[in-house]
Amino acid sequence: MGFNFKEMYSFLLSHTFPGLLLLVEILLFLRSTAYPDIFVSPLPDKYIAILILAGYAFSTLLGTMLDGIQHSIFDLFIDPGTDKERIRKKFMAIKDNKDMEVYKHFIEDDFWYPYEAYANISIAIFLGLILLGCEKFPIFTPSLRFWLGAGIISCITLAALSYEAWRTYTFCSDEEEQFSDVYSKKDRLMFKVEVVHVINENFIDDIVRIDQGSCPPSWPKINFSKILKEENNVRIILKDDGIIVGYLLAVPHNNARKDLENDDPLIREDVLRYYIESVAILPAYRGKDGLSEMLEMLIKELRKKGIYKLSMHARVSNKFSNFIQRKMKVTQIRKIDGWKYYNYEEPTDYIEATFE
Repeated sequence: MGFNFKEMYSFLLSHTFPGLLLLVEILLFLRSTAYPDIFVSPLPDKYIAILILAGYAFSTLLGTMLDGIQHSIFDLFIDPGTDKERIRKKFMAIKDNKDMEVYKHFIEDDFWYPYEAYANISIAIFLGLILLGCEKFPIFTPSLRFWLGAGIISCITLAALSYEAWRTYTFCSDEEEQFSDVYSKKDRLMFKVEVVHVINENFIDDIVRIDQGSCPPSWPKINFSKILKEENNVRIILKDDGIIVGYLLAVPHNNARKDLENDDPLIREDVLRYYIESVAILPAYRGKDGLSEMLEMLIKELRKKGIYKLSMHARVSNKFSNFIQRKMKVTQIRKIDGWKYYNYEEPTDYIEATFE
């Protein structure tokens, strides 16, 4: 990456110059309040260069602070609620190799720098007016006027930058989620998700194979044979090139409650809820959004039944609990230590969630 005079000039225009303006305002405010002799002390010539560099650095720091305030104001009042859609369009354009010139315009062109320069200068002037108002305040002594001005400016800056820090964190989290959703679609293409209605021995053997290869110890085949054949259960499978590599089994909530009431006595009856009994994907096929695909298919099937609520005991160690909490609207969650079905060695989260 070479040195770019154009970018340096743009940054000086949008950050350093507004910061220099604010620095002058602060120095004038200090002279008229707490430090009247701030410009009087002579400075040896050999320190002039150091003073210029320090002024440049401090001006840039103040300009960056102004830029943070400007972004927080913009996010809070002018551009609310559009980040996720903008991110999604950005990654879709990059993924599909379309409209890249649109994004190059924002990255390489001069559009943002003049806009930021105007906005940052306006904020510097506004802060200067606050300092001027504190300086001319007729009641307090110069010392108290100094602390009044410093306190107001500090509060405004701290509030704005704290908000912008939170917005940046949220934006990055959204960007990461959108990145994952968009790019995982490439991997989704290798999968086929199906609802199974006809149960035979080959299907049962496949489910046993996946369960044993995913999360041993597994149920005996006779247990799978019984539960897979129950009429009201929903059986979702994940296929790669015709081979079953994952499955999800959901049963009526009250049926699961009968089996689990001794292990989890806090489960309550609910005829309008389904329970995720078991879910597994072979290790080689994980991380490719197959679980999301099966969950989406399950939700689609439950909607047909007029069901909009799910429950489950979600494993914590494999982050299934975190996955459900991200994907669905959780209405209840409680932790159970030493879950029986993990040989009392791991905790589980009992989760109740809804969907539309």
